[in-house]
Amino acid sequence: MWTFYLTSYTTNINVYQTAAGAAGTAPFSGGTFTAPVAGWYHICSFSRFRNSGNSNDVTILSGGSTVLGGYGNAVTYDWRTTGICIDEFLSANTAITVRQQSGGGSDCLQSTGWPYNKFTVHTIANS
Repeated sequence: MWTFYLTSYTTNINVYQTAAGAAGTAPFSGGTFTAPVAGWYHICSFSRFRNSGNSNDVTILSGGSTVLGGYGNAVTYDWRTTGICIDEFLSANTAITVRQQSGGGSDCLQSTGWPYNKFTVHTIANS
C-alpha cells in the first residue's frame, strides 16, 4: 500500500480574520489546514487520476487519523476527476490533511499548470 500526504499545493488565498477584523495566523501550512477557531467548516478536496495503475483512494483526515470523507477511482482506461465536499464541526487547532492511498506504484494524481487538484476550507458558522 502506497500512502502519500498531499503537501505540494500552490496556496492562492491563505487568510484568516478575527471577529474584530484583524489579520490572524494563516490557516494553511505545508498542505495542512489548522482551524483557527471552533466552528463549522466547509472542506473540499478534488483530484485528477491518471489513466493507468490500479486504483486511487483519497481521504480527508482530522488529526492525522480520523477519516472525515473519501473519494477515489478504480477506472484505469481513462483519466478521472472526482472529489468531495463535507461540512464538519472542528475544534480550535484541529489539523485537516488530505491523503492519497493506492494499491500500486503506478497510481498517480495528474499535476500540471491547470488546477485539477484542490484542497479548500472556509468557515460557514462560528460555534
